Amino acid sequence: MGRSTADDRPNYLAILILAAAVPLFFWPGLFGVFSLAKASLFQLILAVMLVYAGVTGVGLGRGRRQPVDLLFIGLAVLTMLSTLLSEDRVTAVFGRYGRYEGLITYAGFFTVFYLVAGIEWSADRLRRLFVVVAVVGTLAAVYGLLQAAGIDPLLWSEVRFEARRAFSTFGNPIIFASYLTLVLPIAFVLIGEDDRRMKVLGLIATALIALALLATVTRAGWVAGFAGIAVLLLLQGRRRILAVLIVGTIAALLLTATVLPRISPGNELSRAVLSRRGSIDERIETWGIAFQLIAERPLFGHGPDNFRSAFSRHDTPSRAVLVQGGKLVDNAHNHPLQLAASLGVPALFAFYALVALVLAGSLTREQKSTESRYIKGLVAAIIAYLIGLLFTVDNLGSGLVFWIFLGVLGSSSVVIAQRARSRGAVPYAIGPAMVFAVVLVVLALTRAGADSLYLKAKNANQAGRNPEAMELFERAVQLNPTESTYWEDYGLLQLNKALATGSTDDFAEADRIFDALVEIAPGSTDSWMLRGQGRLFAGRHGDPLLFSKARLDLERSLVLWPQNAAALYLLGEAHLSLDEPDAAVVWLERAVGIKSEFPEARQALMEARSVVGTEPATPE
Repeated sequence: MGRSTADDRPNYLAILILAAAVPLFFWPGLFGVFSLAKASLFQLILAVMLVYAGVTGVGLGRGRRQPVDLLFIGLAVLTMLSTLLSEDRVTAVFGRYGRYEGLITYAGFFTVFYLVAGIEWSADRLRRLFVVVAVVGTLAAVYGLLQAAGIDPLLWSEVRFEARRAFSTFGNPIIFASYLTLVLPIAFVLIGEDDRRMKVLGLIATALIALALLATVTRAGWVAGFAGIAVLLLLQGRRRILAVLIVGTIAALLLTATVLPRISPGNELSRAVLSRRGSIDERIETWGIAFQLIAERPLFGHGPDNFRSAFSRHDTPSRAVLVQGGKLVDNAHNHPLQLAASLGVPALFAFYALVALVLAGSLTREQKSTESRYIKGLVAAIIAYLIGLLFTVDNLGSGLVFWIFLGVLGSSSVVIAQRARSRGAVPYAIGPAMVFAVVLVVLALTRAGADSLYLKAKNANQAGRNPEAMELFERAVQLNPTESTYWEDYGLLQLNKALATGSTDDFAEADRIFDALVEIAPGSTDSWMLRGQGRLFAGRHGDPLLFSKARLDLERSLVLWPQNAAALYLLGEAHLSLDEPDAAVVWLERAVGIKSEFPEARQALMEARSVVGTEPATPE
């Protein structure tokens, strides 16, 4: 890999900080306590790296183009084209709330890869990176194990999954498991160090990370974790240990599937191994719809983080019934399908060709024995992560670590141009680097500030301090006007106020807010449904002409998601208000057919049937 230089030391230290701080960071002062906190910290640190590169020229030098450079540039260009041609450019640029997988995040990952690949990774630097990753992984694992044991020192107000599943500083067991699959092989490599302290650290870290991975109760994580260690042992030529690992794993699975359910019938581990048929059926349905999305726009996809809105139009009745019409998925739970549906098939091939070329180059180049050990660990970690992504979701926290690892291997394989190893930046690269740094800082600060206001508004609303909540929502949407989630809650609060007062002006204000929501997110079924709901209620409080407008909005909502049980119910109510009970019966029957536990829709259906008295006609 070569000898380190003084010029790249700041970038090297910044990468260590990124690898350490972002996975552990969360901020209770934000509503997006995990995801937005990590995104904001990542953007701020990356901005500092870009400013340094712009001032010194380190990382922006000119070099001879290699195949991996062309693939990297091609992937970046395809991502930009997908964004420009996307169905919802706002989401494509900034990402959906809570996910942040838009162009900004992709550009951040690409920049990290580019800068990391330009660093001279000596054996000492690799060892420090492995120690940092192992220590951070251990800390995250310990916190996850405390959660699994039911002694979490932090009382989270909302947990949207089964109790006693570890989610640590990632907020979700599946996302946490993806991170653990990346760091497990890294910790395992340290066991082979000559230094006794490193060996002890490796043993402790490996054991705790493996236990935490089990505590996530995530099948994809277990498979990926096993694959990572198996690949590492195979690369190291330790076939006997690999055979023991395989036999031991099979025995553990048999024990969990047969003995454990009898001892502890409700145990999460046995339930995960034996599985619930419904979750598998839903995943298969989702993959089938993802193939339809790819066929619809194969070249450039539907745009970064636009999977949810595209998915909604193709959702099937069988999947909607399976999940009781209550949710849309925003990810294919399969990275190749997700990438092809979002960025297009060419981007899918560019990404995996880039990864394959980097891995092959790093393994085929002659390395010193100490460096070779680390290179094999990184290769195993990346392969494990990609295997896990065949069944689960990508995310910013572990995605950042993945691109750091890939950048290190890119440097080791010497297929990245040597442009960052000396001063003398390409002039046209300095300006974009500085501009991107400013964009990252502004975006990080405004999004975090708006989300802090949003959290305060939610708390004020729950405490019954509605005027204060209204003011805070207003400030949040002013600071970050592109976030549709804020507009949705702001509009609903105003609508509830209008329902309480019956004031025409209050209904008009709610309609104004929902107008802004539709303008910001015209491709979202929720935008049209909420405005239609507001107009339906406003019509009941004095202006019957609004019933027809409500019907049009709700019909548009159903064009975007035909299986939207809530919109079907509201459309049925709109037809009842328009004295069209025959049509109301049809829409309400569809609503309860999708969501059986829907008392409001069932009550409305009974009323509509009592008015009709005969078999209803099908609406046009």
